[in-house]
Amino acid sequence: PLQVYPQGVVQEISLSFHHELTHIDESTFLVKSSAFKEYSIILIGEKWKCSCAYLEKTGIFCSHLAKVIMNLKKDPMEYINPRWKINTERADQVQKKYYFQRKTRRN
Repeated sequence: PLQVYPQGVVQEISLSFHHELTHIDESTFLVKSSAFKEYSIILIGEKWKCSCAYLEKTGIFCSHLAKVIMNLKKDPMEYINPRWKINTERADQVQKKYYFQRKTRRN
């Protein structure tokens, strides 16, 4: 099944294009936003942490982390909480089921 990026993720990826990235070492990055604020991104084990804490608050990675992910040529889908992933095959099934239920109620 095809997976689609949630809207919030698409927004964070598009914002990341306006950031500057500095690679400190293999697990630490410094990202300057377009508002000239600096954020540190650190890889701890297999988890990324950003000083803005957006990922911890929302479950969706921030534009700062998006900048690092895109720079490392990684798949952003790997870093999206499964709760926010959209499986188009499943969404299509739910839509058809809802349509069928509405149609049978009207008859």
